[in-house]
Amino acid sequence: MLHESSLYIEQFGKLRDNYRIAFVYGNRSEDSSLDQTTARLIQELQVRGHEISLIRTKIKSKELFSLGNVFEQTLVKESSLVSRALKMGAPAMATLTNLWSIRRPDIVFVCADGSLGWSAIKSARKLKIPSISDIRTHFISNNELNRNAGGKLFRGAVMAYLRKFHNSTQCTLVHSHEAKRQLSGLGFTNIEVVPTSVDTELFNPHKRSGILRKSWSADESTQVLIYFSEGKKDQYLTETVRFFKNNLSHLNSVKLIIISTSQNKLVDKKINNLFVLPRLDYIELSECLASTDLMLSPGSSDVNRVEIIEALASGIPVLFQTTNSNHLLLEDNVNSFVVQSDKFTDFTRALMDLIQNPTLIRSAGLNARQSALNYEWNYLIDRVEHIFATVTHNNSTVY
Repeated sequence: MLHESSLYIEQFGKLRDNYRIAFVYGNRSEDSSLDQTTARLIQELQVRGHEISLIRTKIKSKELFSLGNVFEQTLVKESSLVSRALKMGAPAMATLTNLWSIRRPDIVFVCADGSLGWSAIKSARKLKIPSISDIRTHFISNNELNRNAGGKLFRGAVMAYLRKFHNSTQCTLVHSHEAKRQLSGLGFTNIEVVPTSVDTELFNPHKRSGILRKSWSADESTQVLIYFSEGKKDQYLTETVRFFKNNLSHLNSVKLIIISTSQNKLVDKKINNLFVLPRLDYIELSECLASTDLMLSPGSSDVNRVEIIEALASGIPVLFQTTNSNHLLLEDNVNSFVVQSDKFTDFTRALMDLIQNPTLIRSAGLNARQSALNYEWNYLIDRVEHIFATVTHNNSTVY
């Protein structure tokens, strides 16, 4: 239903006696996977019988995302904070307090870091409703803010804001144990890990397409590598393409697929055996991933990237480079290959060795699929429901 206020509030029916959850959502990133993750979480909770009310801000047309057939687009205009990782919504404490006084939720789930999120947290505290927040962006590890004194000062101010914001809720969800460790060191409290999950029906080795591989001039003996570019600021893309051009572009047995939103500016598409694709929708991506053989992830700081878990579910191992030995998802020489070094030459040396051993890649691919089954959406929803039960049970001791 549409209210005259500056917020669009939508109710979704209750399927059975369960939690009433108010999702407060603000679009915070150009990474559509974050939006899709939130949408899938909402949909899965509704399927399990939870009653969902969705409160969200209007976003620019170029940032619109799809939350599925039962969700409509946002209507409320949103203004930007200095960082793209944070967005400000219209202050709405009075609106939310009145709304929740009439129809009280059991839990307020805050997916908005700006003033809309603050309004939700304050309203929840006023009404003694437990609240949960989540951190799904990479803003905390944004090194651009550390390049000069002004950047460091701004980063410190933003960190103080985020710390106060998230510590005001009963629980903050993060996607990895490494993120929990970093945030705990920055003074964040009550952190729970809810790993990135994957649709194992959609991302499946059975989606492998001989027709698609043929379009890349690849047969079953060809090693097809896939690389997901992180955009204009991806420092490893240039090095990867240069290495491919100098060492592998003349080999018909090796192809490189690059998926990038900035393909025209970043990559010379005339290089032999290199194919540059735009961002694909989920159906196209699932077929593309399953039709490759090895995902490349040099210099990555996040083992829980959505693309990585989707590759594993598709039966594709990952050649991953990191100096962090605490990750739990990727097992070296089991479901993937981990280069414990920050030198790109070590990464390319490992790649050359793997290209000579396709049997090892195929074996790791089988294990990759099995390990991804542990991150299927049902397990994530079980984890989230357990957290709901904990915070609602403990709510009487908080206030």
